[in-house]
Amino acid sequence: MEKPNFIDHRKIKRPEFLTLLCILTFIYSGLQTLSNLFMFLNKDFILENIEQSAFNVEDFQPILEMPPLFFLLNITLFIIVLSGAILMWNLKKVGFHIYSLSQIALLFVISIYNPFDTTPFAEILMTAMFILLYYRHLKFMTR
Repeated sequence: MEKPNFIDHRKIKRPEFLTLLCILTFIYSGLQTLSNLFMFLNKDFILENIEQSAFNVEDFQPILEMPPLFFLLNITLFIIVLSGAILMWNLKKVGFHIYSLSQIALLFVISIYNPFDTTPFAEILMTAMFILLYYRHLKFMTR
């Protein structure tokens, strides 16, 4: 009689590459959350300092013209991305779905508020790559 083929998730160790992906996500999403929070809270202060310095204000104009809602949406979505990565760090499958949906939502936010009227190919490529790399590790995760 054959033994049933099942995985005991209590004994599964997080793969090293999944650990690396999560750490990269923690760093990137954490920095993005902080930078968007800083921009949201200090936009006028930043504009004043740029005007008083040797910098060319026109170089910063696209980001400074972003509405506050852009920064709030980014802050919220990057916090959700971090939550998904924390769940995947703890080998929870739901983290993958949370991560993926919030990353895709970030692409829409970037596209909607994009001041350059170009398709954000680099962001699309990086998002797709990370989602696919995380997807490969779903077999190690539990519900």
